[in-house]
Amino acid sequence: MKRIVIGLCVVLLLAGVSFGQGNMGVSVMGGLTFPMGDFGDLYGTGFGLNGVFQYYINPALAITGTTGFMRWSDSITFFGEKLTISTTSIPLLGGVRYYLMPGDLSPYAGAELGLHILSTGVSGFGESESESEVEFGFGFGGGVLYALNPNLYLDANLKYNSISGEGSSLNFLGLFVGVYIHL
Repeated sequence: MKRIVIGLCVVLLLAGVSFGQGNMGVSVMGGLTFPMGDFGDLYGTGFGLNGVFQYYINPALAITGTTGFMRWSDSITFFGEKLTISTTSIPLLGGVRYYLMPGDLSPYAGAELGLHILSTGVSGFGESESESEVEFGFGFGGGVLYALNPNLYLDANLKYNSISGEGSSLNFLGLFVGVYIHL
């Protein structure tokens, strides 16, 4: 499974190098994640950082590659001892963005799918335990690019995400804001 993940990373990097300049860009974003359903019963609001590579097929349609880091944690006191549980996700996703009105203010809709490297850890009572797995996930949502100058934009989006798991899925909304640089 590690070979698949490494292979996907290499493909995303080579895709960025192989395409000509002017038809691509990169977003760097930070934000909050809001767990839903059973996942929301276990955790409160989390945080994350994402990097999104875009290659434009035409002015209204872009192919995307996303990676990043998201974390959720919570603590409880149990028999006088603090028990902490946390989950992290490193997404490796590919998708599309459709720009409804390309220009200085460009609303968009998008969808992605791919892999999430999940790690869950529990610590307390003087012990610590963790496990990692790779799961399939998808997301869809929308956002807006706002031009600050011809090559620098504010990028904000809201996306529903679902990560498959054994017997259940991890569902959450992600609200991310950052900058987009048109290369």
